[in-house]
Amino acid sequence: SGSVEAGIAHLDKVIDSFDPSVQGASRYRLGPLSGVSARVTTGLLLWELGKLDQGVARVADALAVANEARHPYSVAFALYHIGFLDVWRGDFESCRLHAEELAAVANERDYAVWSTLATLLEGVSLTMLGRPDEGLRLTEASIELYAGLTTPPVFWPFVLLLRAMVHGYAGAPDRGLELI
Repeated sequence: SGSVEAGIAHLDKVIDSFDPSVQGASRYRLGPLSGVSARVTTGLLLWELGKLDQGVARVADALAVANEARHPYSVAFALYHIGFLDVWRGDFESCRLHAEELAAVANERDYAVWSTLATLLEGVSLTMLGRPDEGLRLTEASIELYAGLTTPPVFWPFVLLLRAMVHGYAGAPDRGLELI
């Protein structure tokens, strides 16, 4: 429709119709649960509309729903996106904590993409928290891992932007600009 508000209204219908006790974890389910992905998507859209607190709350609600449904893939999906918002908000300690949680879920379930993105978020966080050498090492390791995965190309720009940002804050702004 070209209207973000209309899109959010459609996603809200998904959210309203989702019951984690009925539509929870299934052994053969692929991807995140619809109620979780709809919450994450609306959270990011609300953030983009300038409704920052509402956006953060909606993504946090996605994690609560994923945990209630006991669906590890959805938990990983929500944790990554909370970490993503933490970066946007400049809350790097929160991002680091979410990255640790994401790594635990991803490593337990062998979710290679989420494990790699947890490493990236941790690298960004550590750099911004004053540990640039360690942060840069983790960021570069995550880039190498990510390049070897089959992922949708739409995510590469954000991953590469974070890489450039880490180089800049780690004392190599020329390298960061080169990467951009």
